[in-house]
Amino acid sequence: MRKRLIVIGVAVAGVMALGAQSAAAAANQCLAANGQLRMHKGTATCTATGTGSVAKVKGANSTATAIEGDHNKATVSGDHSSAEAGAGEHNRARVTGDNSIANAINGENNTATVTGDGSIADAFSGDNNTATVTGDQSRASAVNGDNNTATVTGDGSFASAAAPGGCTATAIGDGVTDICP
Repeated sequence: MRKRLIVIGVAVAGVMALGAQSAAAAANQCLAANGQLRMHKGTATCTATGTGSVAKVKGANSTATAIEGDHNKATVSGDHSSAEAGAGEHNRARVTGDNSIANAINGENNTATVTGDGSIADAFSGDNNTATVTGDQSRASAVNGDNNTATVTGDGSFASAAAPGGCTATAIGDGVTDICP
């Protein structure tokens, strides 16, 4: 009987912790679309201008901005993070993690994605650039040209793709650097 009570006690504690986490996330949310602020709670901030543009945040002291163009999307899920998509059309910036930044700006069809903490993804100054980070304390930069791709999978790593006609840089593992051209 005692073993059952311990198991039940642990399960209840887990559910209560999950409920507290959900309540904290719910306290800091923001949604903006098509130039209208739809919802704002707590310290999360968001702005979206342009037809089809959307900015969403779930997290304390985080910001999502989708501006200066149509069909831009910026999404943050985490604390102290930011995502910016704009100064062009069909740009996408997404952060899932804390203290991270994703920028997809100054061009068309740029995508910047971070999944991790303390990381940065930049895709800008050109068209069809993609920067992706999966890891902590890492950076991917696809800039200054068209069709550049920078991908990091690991912690403390760096990838930079910055060719006028496009190139691909891939850093896989912890503490890895890859730069092109």
